[in-house]
Amino acid sequence: MLPIELPSRQAGDTIAVVANGVDRPYPMGNRELLERVADLGLMVSEVPPGAVPTRHRFIARARLMAALSTATVVVEAGARSGSMKVAERAQELGRMVGAVPGPVTSATSAGPHRLLRDKDCAVITDAADLYHALDTRDVEHGSSASLLMPERIVSSAREARQL
Repeated sequence: MLPIELPSRQAGDTIAVVANGVDRPYPMGNRELLERVADLGLMVSEVPPGAVPTRHRFIARARLMAALSTATVVVEAGARSGSMKVAERAQELGRMVGAVPGPVTSATSAGPHRLLRDKDCAVITDAADLYHALDTRDVEHGSSASLLMPERIVSSAREARQL
């Protein structure tokens, strides 16, 4: 498990897309983190409370993750990982996909390298690369970044639950 910290209010909100019911923390080792997300951010699931995670639900979750994002950046991923499924779904939805190249000797670089080789994918080595890729995509598609922003920003998890 990697240590993850929730962003401050100025940095944005945290959304967790889970493959199980929002009332069942999975994996249990992340229980405290998931409870913080539920309190301060937003938990999203397509399945009812009490549902357990299954392989099929993890695969289906990739569609939601791609749909909720303007861009998907794969940092590390095996060639057949869930991150690669999210990238595939993002491309199907016309979203920007980027990949961070890594050592050719690392199995976790296989996914990003495959994206860079086989797909219409931006090379991302820092935040400037991501901003540039998004700006370039916006120009090519005749839109602007402001059009990608929602008309109404939800200011808290509590407000999101009320919508």
